[in-house]
Amino acid sequence: MRTLILLSLLLSFPVFADEIVAEPITKGQRAPFSGIILDGPSAAKVISAHEYATEKCKIKSEHDVKKAKANCELEKDILAAKLQSLHEKHTAITKIKDTEITRLQGVLRDVSADYSEWWFVGGVVAGIATSIAIFYAAVKTSQGDA
Repeated sequence: MRTLILLSLLLSFPVFADEIVAEPITKGQRAPFSGIILDGPSAAKVISAHEYATEKCKIKSEHDVKKAKANCELEKDILAAKLQSLHEKHTAITKIKDTEITRLQGVLRDVSADYSEWWFVGGVVAGIATSIAIFYAAVKTSQGDA
């Protein structure tokens, strides 16, 4: 099978060669087809200029893609670093805040102890003392009149 395909390809090249080879056209002679006729070096220049422009465009687009990817990667890394620093700052501030809250709660607990029992005892003692002073003053006054 392979041999048959290979043999048919080899035998078909002479058929195509007859179509490709054309008689040279001299100056002033009309071409048998429409289009532009170029000699070998001119055709090579046109073809190489086209290939050069295509390759240059391909290289430039690859460069632009790599440059854009690098910029995106850089921006991503910068944002990741900012996020990390903000997270660390938040953690530090939260720790300081919690420590201060705990300290202030301890100070508040120490300063604002419940003295309501002492106020009650002081009020009872002051009331008894006032009652005795009034009774004594009333007894003195009634003995002085009599």
